[in-house]
Amino acid sequence: VINGDPLWALLGRFRADQRKNKIDLLVGVYRDEHGNTPVMKTVQDAEIHLAHEAHSKAYGMLSGNASFNQKMAKFVLGDSPSLKDQCTIQTVGASGALRLIADLISTLSPDSTVWISDPGYINHRPLMEGAGLTVNTYPWQNKNGQLDIDACFAALEKAKEGDVLLLHDPDTDAAGLRLIIEDADFAFIAASCSKNMGLYNERTGIATVVTTNHERHADIQTLLETITRANYSMPPNHGAAVASYLLDKPDAWLVELASYRSRVDTIRQALGAALQDRGAPAEFLDISHQKGMFSLLPLTKNQMLILQDEFAIYGMPNGRINIAGLKMTEIPQLADAIMSIISR
Repeated sequence: VINGDPLWALLGRFRADQRKNKIDLLVGVYRDEHGNTPVMKTVQDAEIHLAHEAHSKAYGMLSGNASFNQKMAKFVLGDSPSLKDQCTIQTVGASGALRLIADLISTLSPDSTVWISDPGYINHRPLMEGAGLTVNTYPWQNKNGQLDIDACFAALEKAKEGDVLLLHDPDTDAAGLRLIIEDADFAFIAASCSKNMGLYNERTGIATVVTTNHERHADIQTLLETITRANYSMPPNHGAAVASYLLDKPDAWLVELASYRSRVDTIRQALGAALQDRGAPAEFLDISHQKGMFSLLPLTKNQMLILQDEFAIYGMPNGRINIAGLKMTEIPQLADAIMSIISR
């Protein structure tokens, strides 16, 4: 028996569910109050501009859109001194970037162990193991959903020289990422435009290698291109061209993105308030103070299954829900369901 991806298997169950009040909190996409994932107005404007320019559809380079690569590296690293130490290639989304990086690690250091967080993103392990790498975990949160740094460091004491530590979204404003990169002799970055530009199905991302050994940059670039050539040859250009256009004139896009972020924060506050009004325990109220698209409900795997079976609310078995996919009108249903489950 071949087991499919657990996230997409759950999504299939959701789509087959005939209940009218079902709620999808699975896939990490932004939705408006109508339940739609809109195309950003600034993205539409960029696409119209590109269509009028009517650039050739001829093959590009193995490394992808050079302008996009340079602008994304600048966007991610900012004014960090590490900007001069980077080598960047376009990839098929961030997942493609992670797999490319995994293949690179496997080629250069096949005995390396990749350490991923627990809890963490569900696709990290298969991406790394698919490249033949050994994967181990370090704890990232305690039972109250807070960072348990002592447990984290205790687990990582077992790491050996040459191992790789995978961090997911280390800081919302990239300050943490840049600090880590500046202090590392050798580092990898996977980034995408899926969530910040809504280019989900365009699969637009980058893989960046940062090293102060500039003499190795050409070899690294060649090796990255060799790996992609044997995989998918070259990445598609449309999403990269859109992103490059927005990064060149970012003001309107950043204003639109801020409106999305503000709506997600409003949903968080409303859900936290609804749970507080219903007398939820303190660990559930952390939702109000957290950032980003996702949150981890402090529910067990069985409780998440009850949430699905009895209340038609679909989240991941580890408690992860997509806050950005929740409608304001669905908050009372979710809060009532959570209270019903934890009061049993």
